Amino acid sequence: PLQTVSAAVKKCVFSGMPYTIYVDGTIEETADTTSSDPTAISITGGKNITIKPVNPSGGTKPVIQGDGNGRIIFASGTVVLEDLVLKGGDNTNFGGGIYVSSSWSLTMKNCTITDCNATISGGGLYIATNGSANLNGCTISSNTTKSGSTETTGYGSQIYAVADSVYNGKTLTGDKVIDTYSEQ
Repeated sequence: PLQTVSAAVKKCVFSGMPYTIYVDGTIEETADTTSSDPTAISITGGKNITIKPVNPSGGTKPVIQGDGNGRIIFASGTVVLEDLVLKGGDNTNFGGGIYVSSSWSLTMKNCTITDCNATISGGGLYIATNGSANLNGCTISSNTTKSGSTETTGYGSQIYAVADSVYNGKTLTGDKVIDTYSEQ
């Protein structure tokens, strides 16, 4: 087994081919701070990746723990997350937990995004123009956005979806800012 999800993603080399990465326990992810946009797990090149627990009925959800030096996941492909907790992401721009890139999609089932921060918007989740996110049974809470040194709401501390993106099956005609979110 590999020690991190980012190492497993690097093994998924073929665009469009479906891959499943199974996780268990707490996975400590380290952001690539040499990048201009530090991220721990970059799913790029149109990859089709599902990340889920080895034992989904095991009680405690696996945790993907960011190191606070960058966002946790950058999705520029088709990404499915099931029964996971993502925490500890931080980005100086958009999407502290997850950033869904233009023309790509994210599906989350029974997941939690918590304790993440983005300086501008989308503390938990940011969906770019023409990006898509479908959430089912998820909790996105205790995330923040900051403007300078002042914590704010109104910039999508939990979710920020840009106009013309698809959020939970609906195409947005204007930006959607969500500062509290839970489907429990």
